[in-house]
Amino acid sequence: MLEDRFRRRTVELLTSFQHEVEELSRSGPTTADVIARMNGVAKNTIRLLRENKTKSVRTEQAQPGVIDFPSINAEIDDAIQRVFTAKASWRDLQARTATPPPTEQIDLTGELITLAELHQAGVLSDAEFAAAKARIL
Repeated sequence: MLEDRFRRRTVELLTSFQHEVEELSRSGPTTADVIARMNGVAKNTIRLLRENKTKSVRTEQAQPGVIDFPSINAEIDDAIQRVFTAKASWRDLQARTATPPPTEQIDLTGELITLAELHQAGVLSDAEFAAAKARIL
């Protein structure tokens, strides 16, 4: 039956997508490269699911009532949403595993030397020098 063909194709695409993602996940630590490959698989799967949906639309237009059009399209839309959800979780994973940018480090030695020079020059009193030094350390 024509209707079953659309359903089978949707299930095949989603199953293939899940298997490919599982294989990539087992390939080692999740890196930017692995996530990029997962995104490529997702993009291709979405494209194929949309092609399947377009074919079902054309079938419905050419032969109204031959297939359960609303049901098939709901199943295809659900499959597409599952792929998008997986992609969103990878973005979250990538954000969590990304190396944070280095924080700005204060040159403690340089700061202390500057304070000592200001103190020796008489710009800072003993109390001001001690307070500033305590803030830095």
